[in-house]
Amino acid sequence: GCLGALAKIATEVHGIDVSRILAGGVSRDRPGFQISCGDVRRLDFPNDRFDLIFSNSTLDHFASKTDITDSIAEFFRALAPSGMLLITLDNPMNPVVWCRNLLPQRPLKATGLVPYFMGETLSMRELVAALDGAGFRVLERRYLMHAPRVFRLHLLRLIEKFPALSGAVLSAMLGAELAAGFPTSTVSGHFSAVLAQKPEGSG
Repeated sequence: GCLGALAKIATEVHGIDVSRILAGGVSRDRPGFQISCGDVRRLDFPNDRFDLIFSNSTLDHFASKTDITDSIAEFFRALAPSGMLLITLDNPMNPVVWCRNLLPQRPLKATGLVPYFMGETLSMRELVAALDGAGFRVLERRYLMHAPRVFRLHLLRLIEKFPALSGAVLSAMLGAELAAGFPTSTVSGHFSAVLAQKPEGSG
């Protein structure tokens, strides 16, 4: 869903997914983008390859926090000096995320609410520390998606049935983002987001 936005700011866009089926499907549906099957912990790209890496809540599907830090190290390696990393992870301080992570995976999958494996995540403090440890310079940090998840899902289903309501629904969802300015944003945001840079002169 982010390919179009990335294409507006980039001369070429690469994407990877661990699922060969999914990567192949996206390649067929979105010609012009370079989509491949791969493991983010061991990127099949040379050093200093990219000016921007966007990790859109991809690292919180691993079974261990070591997998997350290994992936961040790979991002650093694959970024060119002065390159930017935009990364989001599930916010474990959010009560919904916290409760979901306590529940067994199989019942969650059976309900359809969480149809895929949810793994470890990092708090904002841990994420910033992991980025610092990999050599990144953290530029910005914030919490995103403050509308309750169940509320968002119902609104999106409403758009599917009544497309004419899309403007009003999107306005309501964006209005919830005003919570980002409140001290409670650390628990209302579903995602932690950080913009970081690989310093010039880094190899």
